[in-house]
Amino acid sequence: ITATFNKMEIYVNENATGNNDGTTWADAYTSLQDAINNAVSEDVIWVAAGTYKSSVSDRNTSFNLGVDNVKIYGGFNGTETTLSQRIILSNPTILSGDLNGDDTGVDFTTATRNDNSYHVVQITADDIVIDGFKIENGHANGSSSNAYGGGLYILDTAQDVVLKNMEFNNNVGLTGGALRVYYNTNTSAKIENSTFNNNVSRYGSGLYFLVNNNR
Repeated sequence: ITATFNKMEIYVNENATGNNDGTTWADAYTSLQDAINNAVSEDVIWVAAGTYKSSVSDRNTSFNLGVDNVKIYGGFNGTETTLSQRIILSNPTILSGDLNGDDTGVDFTTATRNDNSYHVVQITADDIVIDGFKIENGHANGSSSNAYGGGLYILDTAQDVVLKNMEFNNNVGLTGGALRVYYNTNTSAKIENSTFNNNVSRYGSGLYFLVNNNR
């Protein structure tokens, strides 16, 4: 017996007022992390314009992508029925580490950044696609792994990450202000049509790639 499972779109819109179950734009999840938590392999998450945070107070939290083969697309206005209808530049979709919403400008020394997320996004799974987002104001000023990848931290178990139509803005980390990757497996990362602006790090303000021996 062979079973075939079709991928499912999961909808996210911070302004939705429906059933909050992600099944339609009207009933979209208002929390992106809720959508991520309920996604299974092959699911596709569509996210409407807005600013999304992984927490309201805990800087140890991130948008954690830990299920293989999940794709997340931003840049929607909340009415589209096909991916080709989205207009990313007209519908900015922001994943923000500024949990308290009190950062101003790009002063990386201000005390208001000390409560920002260490990593805005973390990836531990394979074949993840993130497309059409701004990742901003992560502040990885902690110790050990909390000093890596203020915007996006890709762990050593993740393979074949694809990033498209992205902006990484105002992120800080000791290694990898915007993006830090440590590969302990034979794989690669693909980055297309993306920009890195005003990210700060001692090693690799935009990108820091570390590859294990013999890889």
